[in-house]
Formats: sequence, C-alpha cells, structure tokens
Amino acid sequence: MLQNKQTSKRFAEQRQHLIRINTITFLNYLVSGALTLLIPLLLLSRSMNIAEIGMVLSILPLIFLIARLIFAAIADYIGWSHIFLLINWPSIVVSIIIYYFASSVTIFLGGKILEGLRESSYWAVIRTAIYQLAPEKAGKEAIKNNAIIWMATAVGGAFAGLSIFYIGFSVSLVILAFISWSLLFFLALLSRIFLISTLEDILFG
Repeated sequence: MLQNKQTSKRFAEQRQHLIRINTITFLNYLVSGALTLLIPLLLLSRSMNIAEIGMVLSILPLIFLIARLIFAAIADYIGWSHIFLLINWPSIVVSIIIYYFASSVTIFLGGKILEGLRESSYWAVIRTAIYQLAPEKAGKEAIKNNAIIWMATAVGGAFAGLSIFYIGFSVSLVILAFISWSLLFFLALLSRIFLISTLEDILFG
C-alpha cells in the first residue's frame, strides 16, 4: 500500500513537471512565432533596407548554434536544471523591449542575440528534461512537446498578422511582453511550490 502511494505521488509530480514544461513550450513559441513574422515587418516600417534586414535576421541561427553547444555542454556536466529554462523569460522580455525602442541595426541585433540565447538554452535541455521526468513514456511526451511547438508557432504567427493589422506594432509588442512575463505567473498557479523548488535548484543544485 505504501509503495503504491509513493508510486502515485511520483507520477503526480511527473505530471506537474510535464505540465510546466508544456506551458513553457506553448507560451515560448507563441511569442517566438509572433516575432518571426513581426520583426521583419517592423524593420521595414522603420526604414531599414534589405541588406540591413538580412543582417539582423541572419544573426539568430548563428547565435543559436553556438550557444546551444555551450549550454548543452554545461547541461551534460551539471545535469538538467530549471535555471536553463529560466533564461527564456528575462531574455525574451528584454529582447521585446529592445525591439520596441530600436531605431538602428545595432540595437535590433542585440534583440536577436537575446532571442538566440533564449532558444538555444531551451533546446539544449528540453529533451533531457522530458526523458528524465517521464522515462516510461518519454517518446510520447517528446512528440507531444513537438506538436505544441508547431501549434504555438502557428498561433503566434496568426496573432502577429492580425494584431499588426488592427492595433499596430507597438501595442503588439506590449502584448507579447505581457505574455512572456505572465509565463512565470501561470507556472506559479500550476504549482504553489514552483518558485521555491526553482530557487532551491539554482541555489543548492
């Protein structure tokens, strides 16, 4: 009986962690999908030429590849930790703030660098996290996570197109910043101990 209770508790904790990861994934890629459509149009609206737009857009995959290797190496050394996922929140919010005020190629490049760091920190550890949290059904959960990414990216792109048309770039960016910041709030609602456990992971490993 005691063993059954412990097993049930372990599965319940696994479900809670997977909900958190899927929530992180959805909101993360909703914002990412929106920015993928919004930023090139924003650059055009701020009188950037084609060469400048190409320079800004090309920096993200370069940063992503380099930073992902670094984060993956660190993750292999110290193991999976919430701290890598926490990089997503401040970096995406700061990048949106940068885009809101940006008026030059250099400033836009700073925003794209932060976007690259956010995505690379996520991809460096997400599969490890899923396989550790749900080893019995890791394949199924990984497929579900990928499906959430595609769905969220599509929703984000649709949101960006409609919001630009109806309310403009500035308000669209404010909404995306709010969504990014609200991620922490929603995760805290899913589990009251989320913030405490995350801080313990950061402070004590």
